[in-house]
Amino acid sequence: MKLTAPRRGASIAPCTLVLASTALLFACSSGSDEDPLDITQLTATQALLPSSTVVVSAERIAFLADEETTAVDGTDFNGDGDTLDAIPVAVDSRTGEEVALNVAARDLAWVGEELFVVTDEADDEADWDADGDTDDRVLLHWSPTAELSFVATLATGGARQILAVDDDLLFLARAEALAGPRESSLGVVHHDSPTVVRDVLTTDTLGELSPELLGADEGLVFLALDELGEGRDLNGDGDADDGRVLALLDGTGDVAVGYVFHLRNTELALPSSPATPLRASATGDHDWLVGFLVDEADQGGTNLNDPLLFTVAWQPDQCVGEEDADADDEVLFFLDFAAWDADPMGSPAANTGLVGSRRIAIVGDFLATVSPEADEGTCSLNDDGDPDDDVLRWVRASTPVAPPTSAADLLAVAAIPGGSWGVAELEGRLVVTVDEAADGRNHDDEEDVDRDLVAWLSPSAGGPFVFDHEPGSGEVYATATWMGEQHDRERLGVAFGEEPSGDINEDGDSSDSVPTFARFEDSPQELLFPGFAVAVDHDNAGIEVQNGWAFYRVSEAEDSTDWNGDGDTFDSLLWRTQLSSGLTHVLSVLNTEDAPAVVTQDRDGADVSVWLVNEAQAGDANGDGRADGYALRYFAW
Repeated sequence: MKLTAPRRGASIAPCTLVLASTALLFACSSGSDEDPLDITQLTATQALLPSSTVVVSAERIAFLADEETTAVDGTDFNGDGDTLDAIPVAVDSRTGEEVALNVAARDLAWVGEELFVVTDEADDEADWDADGDTDDRVLLHWSPTAELSFVATLATGGARQILAVDDDLLFLARAEALAGPRESSLGVVHHDSPTVVRDVLTTDTLGELSPELLGADEGLVFLALDELGEGRDLNGDGDADDGRVLALLDGTGDVAVGYVFHLRNTELALPSSPATPLRASATGDHDWLVGFLVDEADQGGTNLNDPLLFTVAWQPDQCVGEEDADADDEVLFFLDFAAWDADPMGSPAANTGLVGSRRIAIVGDFLATVSPEADEGTCSLNDDGDPDDDVLRWVRASTPVAPPTSAADLLAVAAIPGGSWGVAELEGRLVVTVDEAADGRNHDDEEDVDRDLVAWLSPSAGGPFVFDHEPGSGEVYATATWMGEQHDRERLGVAFGEEPSGDINEDGDSSDSVPTFARFEDSPQELLFPGFAVAVDHDNAGIEVQNGWAFYRVSEAEDSTDWNGDGDTFDSLLWRTQLSSGLTHVLSVLNTEDAPAVVTQDRDGADVSVWLVNEAQAGDANGDGRADGYALRYFAW
């Protein structure tokens, strides 16, 4: 394997990446120090906090500017006498035009070119809903052709009150539920009529519902129902104190043709944690394979992973006599949305019996999750003699459920950073990081060294896990320190560890990670790691792919090079690499926040790339007279 590092110095020439077989080949061409694409970068004039909301729709950007860190003495945008608020700013990335909306805000969402703003009236002492007080949380609308105006009064419970889906629709949790069966507090707005709120109905014939918006995946909306708020039992377990009963809603309807939105209760209780994983994989128009975890305690104190609920072949042999006997676990369920929505009795949600945590992945008609052995009684799923590992489990979405049970198929997962928790979907396969130390098994050639190794599995082919990424022509093993799934799941961002490959970036050590953008080669079937020989922030690489370019966070300290020529090696920089040619260059000072390198949209194609610049490293990037905040920088494609 030939690995050539880029030229070192105060600036970097455009560099070319070469792929051969499954090897990592990095080469740097000669060339000018000018930007080969002549990108025009613009910077918004207002400062923002690293935790600020930033949303993108086509060519438009909106973010919450921070009054306190904008200008030397702060800026009171909304004229309320303080500089403590967050103010919406809309930006046209083509012209650079900025519009500060001068109202204190909590959240933002684009629907097409329509911007929606969540604000508390008390923050501005403005009675937006004209009810005689300033105590409400309200939804406002703005567009380039319309002034800020009132849309609806919102609920105050839950983590979010609005949710944009598919660039066309905005769902909102209203303050008051419409009374009576089949009614709900949920409303929906279409971009063609952005101030008209349509009702979202339910299938509940007993009374109204006030759901909490949890999120959306590939157009399916996840909701939570609170039994305490509704005052009744919604999951049939005999009590009315469960806080998160799952409901689902098809969020892909077209209101222009009179589509009537309705939500349906699954009658299954989710875990209480807001971070519980939810996954929906589209299988056709208005249809999804849906995976979620059910909380045993809130589902009537039921032991959902009792082997007696399943066929004899369901239980791993090494777990016989070690069965789980409590009702304290979280267990993976699945359903086929269209069939279930049409006939929930005839096509109910199915219990896999697999305990889960952190992550649900779906490839084809298989679901996977990370199973804590501690939730499986006293069983060591991977048969390493201890019951304290997190093990990958997967199963076909069919009944009776029949998950793989051989210890050879049950490997301990390393929960590395990047949002995937060590389990990712890539081109119909599962890619995982396996913790050799926890697994108690050697998966590479070195018995005395434990690593976090990258392996992959095709569930439809039945395995086995593949660790050698150059089968038939030598052995190539990959370690990962960060792994991030991309929206289209055609590339996988992997911070590829130098150990055991050696000093890839030629900085004198072998402790770095370099950015790679993994994909599969089908003939022969191999997992490839094309990338570039520069050190990323090893546990915060932030790799994102837009329009055939990979963006990532380079650490000067880890790369031992002053790439921006400012006399130190303390900076975090935004780099990008073209996937087709390997052309690579430095874009900007970035930040060290635990976040993607650039802001992305949940769709294919990008019209604008957006990132945050840490002024402590870049200086006064937005020209407001101070250099202790964060600036928003962008370019239009």
